[in-house]
Amino acid sequence: MENYIIQFLTLLILEVILGVDNIIFISLAVTKILPELRNKAKYVGLSAALIMRIITLYGASAILALNNPIISLSQLNLSPNNLFMIFGGAFLIYQSLSEIWHDVFNKNDKINKLKSNFYLVILQITVVDLIFSIDSILTAIGITHNIFIIQIVFVISIIFTILFSNYIIKVITTHSNIKTIAVMFVLVLGIILALDGIHIKVSHNYLYFTFAFSIITEGINIIKKQNNLLNILRE
Repeated sequence: MENYIIQFLTLLILEVILGVDNIIFISLAVTKILPELRNKAKYVGLSAALIMRIITLYGASAILALNNPIISLSQLNLSPNNLFMIFGGAFLIYQSLSEIWHDVFNKNDKINKLKSNFYLVILQITVVDLIFSIDSILTAIGITHNIFIIQIVFVISIIFTILFSNYIIKVITTHSNIKTIAVMFVLVLGIILALDGIHIKVSHNYLYFTFAFSIITEGINIIKKQNNLLNILRE
């Protein structure tokens, strides 16, 4: 039970932090339509995206259920489950490294210009969220195979995004180290996922501890900076 709680909380935190790119895209996309339609477009688009995520999740879980070996290399037997873990891990590694590259060199080519059409904006939000959700699904599967936990986290993260999107954008853009920590977590998770695919088991407990330690440390640094700034202003 305790392990499920740790998996749930870790996955929920990651879903919120790693969904910031999606939140930024949505925020920019809805500015292309009339102000009175923006919230409606965000709600409808994210609701459709949640349905697509769950459908995609069940597709992934079906692959994970296939454990019969289809490839034999020397003493290494690979099933569709193993192949999914290997390619999924490689995808997470690639996405993480790409994200780091774009952050370092300030190259943001994820946002495309949209026509000011309400239904087109909804379609764009749904499709882009589905693309971004590949990361989320593979990350979720890397943390737990409990589909029920993943579904709950997806629902909560979407609701959280709807309610607190503006605040999340402000926190991440102000404190970019938080997002960097999450991206590095996913990078290591991708490596663990790929290793798991070739039957090399690595405990996730070390990863959980490092992630929690990094977040707490960054939180302390943020508080210290804010206090120092307040002291300077008072002087």
